[in-house]
Amino acid sequence: MKQGYNSIVSILIILLLTGSLLFSNILLADNDKHRVLVLHAYHQGYEWSDEISRGITETFGTLAPNVEIYFEYLDVIRRPAPGQQLLLQEQFKARFEKEKFEIIIVADDAAFNFALELEPDLFHDVPLVFTGVDDFTPERIKNIRSFTGIEVKASVEETVQLALRLSPDAKRLAVISGSRLTEKIFLQQFEEAKPFFEDQVEVIYLTGMEEDELARELRNLREEDLILYLSWLQTPSGNYFSPSEALNIITSATDNRIFGIRDFTLSHGVIGGKVVYAYNHGETAALIALDLLKGTSIHEIPSMHASPNQYLFNGKLLAEYGISEKLLPDNSFIINRGTDYLIETWGQIERDGFIGYDIFENHGVPMLLIDARAGVIIDGNRAAFNFYQYPDLIGMNISAINLLSEADILAEIDRARRLRNNFFQFRHLLANGEERDVEVYSYPFEVAGTELLFSLVVDVTTRNLAEKRARTTVYWVVWLSILSILILSVFITVLSINIRRRVNTEKRLVKSEQRFRNLFNNVQDIV
Repeated sequence: MKQGYNSIVSILIILLLTGSLLFSNILLADNDKHRVLVLHAYHQGYEWSDEISRGITETFGTLAPNVEIYFEYLDVIRRPAPGQQLLLQEQFKARFEKEKFEIIIVADDAAFNFALELEPDLFHDVPLVFTGVDDFTPERIKNIRSFTGIEVKASVEETVQLALRLSPDAKRLAVISGSRLTEKIFLQQFEEAKPFFEDQVEVIYLTGMEEDELARELRNLREEDLILYLSWLQTPSGNYFSPSEALNIITSATDNRIFGIRDFTLSHGVIGGKVVYAYNHGETAALIALDLLKGTSIHEIPSMHASPNQYLFNGKLLAEYGISEKLLPDNSFIINRGTDYLIETWGQIERDGFIGYDIFENHGVPMLLIDARAGVIIDGNRAAFNFYQYPDLIGMNISAINLLSEADILAEIDRARRLRNNFFQFRHLLANGEERDVEVYSYPFEVAGTELLFSLVVDVTTRNLAEKRARTTVYWVVWLSILSILILSVFITVLSINIRRRVNTEKRLVKSEQRFRNLFNNVQDIV
């Protein structure tokens, strides 16, 4: 039925066989541990910081597993008081004065400034790689020879030009920005890019506003007006919002199309744009650090690298606003695909000649392709249909089959995606209501910009039952052996007691006989 394709299994085997060759010139040659400190301005759980960490961790994990990473967080959003930073400086001096790091990566402006202040006393002999820094000028590091890194530079012109091309009826562009230093820098970058598109659209500034004022202005926009969200996380009065809170306020007040310049905003109502991509910042910082660890002098590396921005879009919002993906730039990356689109895309890939699909389709082991984020089954081979017996297997969520809770299933999927943990033991529900024990081997890969899990499902119910019976048999054999030993011990004890008693009785009889003989021999004849 589906002929002329190569299997995913074949691809995985090829990748496994060739992976070491591909990276042989990149991996650090020695086996010694290298200590790298990553200093974040914000807190763990803040999306921007977490994605930078992921870029760093996955790059080191792939290219240099002998690098030991230490993460520290200044938490400046939740603890903004100047006294807090002074306290942290003293803590760092006490903690790291004796601990030596080969590289220090600092993420975002507050961490950059913090490292500049500590550099003379604590970090002066250590190369520092900065990333995610907005307020950067070469003058700031002209007297420090151990700094290099990546500046944040928003792609405002490209994003606005694309938004206008995707919305030809738009005549006005509302620009949203807040009161933080980063937000003012982004607004300045917008002004620098404005001459390239100001003759195409009227600009409305919704900048430096309180929550109520911003919501009111958004409700007054025309239906065809566009919104460019730079960043609005702090109001003039000092109220702070998380990215999700800020965009929830905005999307609750308007249905207009919103484009943006930061990657983490796409999860909260922004369609997309050419965005500052946190993962790329972390990845680039790690690659610079690897060059330094391999012996490249920091003086041979440019003191500033271009912001590695990426065309990124929310697939569900593209569909919701009727924006065709064919209109997007060729190098666009799309996240958050809808289930129907994923299934349709996968079918199209098959028709276009996905290599070795016939092996996948006809293999005797049940195999599933699962959307790594939504948990939806995109495809299954014949063995999977025969095993599960669900006629509508494609399109089902794995939670309908896996007997774990939905939260646990998502946690296991995340382990497979991020940690590359590929072996799991589950209990799956068949269409006839029967429960089966299965071992699942899952491998992440990407199709059309979407992460999928290629999962092999091995039914181990019979084996588990046999092992259970064997354990039960061993259990009873052990207990019967112990019982037999106890009975034998009792028998031996009783026998020993009886023997002892018999010996004692015999001894008493001998003594009694001896006394009788003595008495008899000494009795006079007359008697």
